[in-house]
Amino acid sequence: MGYPMTYGPAAQIMEEIAVLTPIYGGISFDRLQTTGLQWPCLDRQHPGTKYLRADRFTRGKGRFHAVAFKSPAETPGEEFPFVLSTGRQLYQFHTGTMTRKSRMIHQVSPTGYVEVHAVPLLRRPGQCPDPGCARPRSQDSRIQGMRGTDKGGAMKETRTILRIAGAILTGGKAQRMGGVAKGMLSAGGSLSLVERLVVHLLRAGVEEIIIVANDDRRYTRIGCAVVPDARIDAGPLAGIEAALGYFASRYDAVLCLPCDMPSLSWREMSALIATSIDTGGPVIFAQTQDGARHPLCAVVRVDLLDGISAALDQGERVVSDLWFQLGGFTVGFDDSKAFVNLNSPSDFDAWLAGRPNDKAR
Repeated sequence: MGYPMTYGPAAQIMEEIAVLTPIYGGISFDRLQTTGLQWPCLDRQHPGTKYLRADRFTRGKGRFHAVAFKSPAETPGEEFPFVLSTGRQLYQFHTGTMTRKSRMIHQVSPTGYVEVHAVPLLRRPGQCPDPGCARPRSQDSRIQGMRGTDKGGAMKETRTILRIAGAILTGGKAQRMGGVAKGMLSAGGSLSLVERLVVHLLRAGVEEIIIVANDDRRYTRIGCAVVPDARIDAGPLAGIEAALGYFASRYDAVLCLPCDMPSLSWREMSALIATSIDTGGPVIFAQTQDGARHPLCAVVRVDLLDGISAALDQGERVVSDLWFQLGGFTVGFDDSKAFVNLNSPSDFDAWLAGRPNDKAR
């Protein structure tokens, strides 16, 4: 609209908001550095308003109006038997109007979906909606994707529920990569290798993710907590030990992944998680059809923390050997290309030249 906007830091925008909006008049970046402020906050001496209308309403008691009932414009029928209500997604604010500009959030949750309880569908044999697309009466929109749910208490699964966190292991000193942190290499698009793994972990249903790294300066901008190894120069087992220690009081298991597998997707992650849930095994890790084991792609129960720490104290450094000692077993995968790892600049160049379309995975 022609208004000049030559701002420097974001603090300058907040200063202008404070000048033009009286209820934000006392809010500034420097005050927010030390305390939270709730509006109205009328000036810099104002403490903010913790509870809006804590003592009284602006115009006294509530005012009620009697209105005649009016039926909705659309009611359920034989062809369109369900009334849908709006809900909330974990990854998007409102309908995404304020969050779809975030490339990472959009990759995890690119579209809306319909969630329907299984019981009303079972009561209508032969009329179950197409799971690929829900069609409303209005032809203005189509909602991609339908998910079953057991919410509402009518039907519950008996499967054990595990709370599973995620840990991305970023490795050692990056000497073989010429000092470049492998996790910050480009995944072939706008995301780094670590950011790409975060996106796929979220798609696999992992609730919380950390990055295990001894140099947090490289990874803090990603938005995940950065946790250092529990001990120095003890290999990847020390990173797994640190991850289990971080999550031990809040989660049942941790899905550990190395940062240098650029083709690993949520499908492989979900398979590892599902096998861990179904079998109850203490450690579940990947093995491809060519016989190669990938012990750093593993779901590890947090109650193994003491056993892993004891093994490290005794000098154990071979991850797969320890997994078998602790009663773990492998999950077979046909696609060995999903588990390709990068150990040198030439590995990275070769993968980048022949990488698959990540969106298809």
